[in-house]
Amino acid sequence: MSLKYKLNIAYLLALLVFIVLVSVIAILLFQSKTNPSPSLLLSANANEHLVNQLNKKFSLKQGSKNDNQNILQALNNTLEHLQESNQHQVLAALNKLDLSAAIKSLDSLAQQEKKPRNAAKLWVDKGNLQQLQSATLAQIAYQKASELDAMNITASNRLGHYYRQKKQFALAEVAYNNVLTHSPKNSTTQAVAYANFGLLYQAQAKLNQAEKAYLKALDINTLHNNKASMASNSENLAIVYKEKKDFSTSEKHYLNTLSYYQSTKQDSHIALLHTALASLYHQDQQIKKSQQHYEIALNIYLKNKNKHKIANHYSHLGILYQQQRQTGKALILFKKSLSLNKEIKQIKGIADQYGNLGILYRLQKNFKQSERSHLKALEIYQQQAYRESVSQQQTNLGFLYQAWEKTKKACLYWQQARETLLSAKRQQREKRIKHIIDKHCSN
Repeated sequence: MSLKYKLNIAYLLALLVFIVLVSVIAILLFQSKTNPSPSLLLSANANEHLVNQLNKKFSLKQGSKNDNQNILQALNNTLEHLQESNQHQVLAALNKLDLSAAIKSLDSLAQQEKKPRNAAKLWVDKGNLQQLQSATLAQIAYQKASELDAMNITASNRLGHYYRQKKQFALAEVAYNNVLTHSPKNSTTQAVAYANFGLLYQAQAKLNQAEKAYLKALDINTLHNNKASMASNSENLAIVYKEKKDFSTSEKHYLNTLSYYQSTKQDSHIALLHTALASLYHQDQQIKKSQQHYEIALNIYLKNKNKHKIANHYSHLGILYQQQRQTGKALILFKKSLSLNKEIKQIKGIADQYGNLGILYRLQKNFKQSERSHLKALEIYQQQAYRESVSQQQTNLGFLYQAWEKTKKACLYWQQARETLLSAKRQQREKRIKHIIDKHCSN
């Protein structure tokens, strides 16, 4: 083979390698432009972590459990939508916890989007983020989304939540009706609509209507074997039945909910359910069962070192022991709760325990110590302007001085309690105090 021929072969091979390399680089460049940055492709766990970070840094005052869950779910939905639509700039801002930059980018994208349906989705995402800044700004975004696309049931759903929380019940009903109207029969979105109506009726103390709505939601979710939603519906039904004093049916739904959370090993929910059951049994005068469930919840909180919850549960158990006349055990628990509340600087918790100790010392006929405890509780409540708690301590001081045979002082504090309740417009409780005054302070 001649040298010239060999050189030609080498040249062709080199050219072929060069072409392959250029092709590979071009493909990689194309993929980098069309696919999200690997750092922005989040797993479900990473999404949950980011949602919790955003909520921790920016969230407004805590609302109800359902409302908080709705906010967290909305944030998660927004992250998923942004990833699916490759909104890199918004995701990058959120990863840096730069909420203002993320909202500004979303606003720009929504304004530029020509298709109303797509624009509505971006307005919903903007509203979901703005919930962490201002409920009013979020409501404006959801309203804009609804105007652009009346069939965007997410926007209607969020509007319904806003109006319900603001006690604008008629507007909430219109929004939830829009969700119901545009949901296929027996669909999961229809179940959501019924559940929302349950929350709406419950907020208005329309318990029979709330019950029917939750049952409809539960039936549909059972049809789809949607266990998480079934648990949520059951928990809401348990609360309704408890308010209706139907304790056995309430118990059944709480136990169903507890079973779900136990199967998914969600400790925080398990503890909350045990606490709810303990409260139910306490109200139904099943003291031993109540004690058992408070203790289970307490052990979970001790394991997780949740000092706020531990302090609360020491207090709950102390009240149960006190009602069983086991004052020694109650005293230990109230003192533990007081110490822990002081450690975590929980002002109301401190005052609550001084109040509990005041009642306990009175039962032990340790009147001087009872007086000191009640006066400490009263001082804190007055400083914090907790009027109902102020009236309760004034009432308890009345009972203390009555037991101490200091009738004039007792009547003085009962009269103060009555005036506090009148200023707070709590007429029912004020009538009860007036009855006590009429009975014991006629002179």
